[in-house]
Amino acid sequence: MALEDAATLREEAVRAREEAAHARSELDALMGQLREANEHLIVVNLRSQLLAEEAEKANHLKDEFIAMVSHELRTPLNAVLGWARMLASKQLTEPRATHAIETIERNAASLALIIDDLLDMSRIIAGTMNLTFQAVELMALTEAAVDGVRPMAAAKHIDLRLSADVSFADVVNGDAGRLKQVIGNVLTDAIKFTPEGGRVDVSVEHVGSQLEVKVVDTGRGNRAVIL
Repeated sequence: MALEDAATLREEAVRAREEAAHARSELDALMGQLREANEHLIVVNLRSQLLAEEAEKANHLKDEFIAMVSHELRTPLNAVLGWARMLASKQLTEPRATHAIETIERNAASLALIIDDLLDMSRIIAGTMNLTFQAVELMALTEAAVDGVRPMAAAKHIDLRLSADVSFADVVNGDAGRLKQVIGNVLTDAIKFTPEGGRVDVSVEHVGSQLEVKVVDTGRGNRAVIL
């Protein structure tokens, strides 16, 4: 009887050790899962913090962009409204009325350019910007862009000159509308930042096997922009 009791005790001790070992194994597994969960939580928290910082930065940039666009829109809009009210008063002399109409037309064109740029930006962000490539007479396109900003240059008494060593037969492959828009925007900026009585030179020339449009103004820094 004593031997049977001893054997039973040994079996129970073995089972207890096995159960203890199994429990330790399960505990180790749970601790490992807990560590993984904790590490994942840390990563998620860091990612959330980064996303929050990026969202805050994007919101700040959005506010700056809205403020800049509002200023750019308000300046020509004020000119349009001011001169329109003066025309409506019917108190302007004929030369002043002509000047008012030219000023309204010039500033309305500036507003149209800003709106076109905003629409293009929206299309780029949405991935819906489409370009139509075709043979484009760069000289004719540049001449049209220059003619479009001549009233703006004349209003500031800026000497706007166009020269070229290419012919109307020289072509490039591109989107005519977008190319004209880009050249027009560069010319608008050149005139905008050139003081009254200054000069803006535009040239279309061969550079190796390529054609370049170059805009040089006498504003601060004597900037040169090559397209």
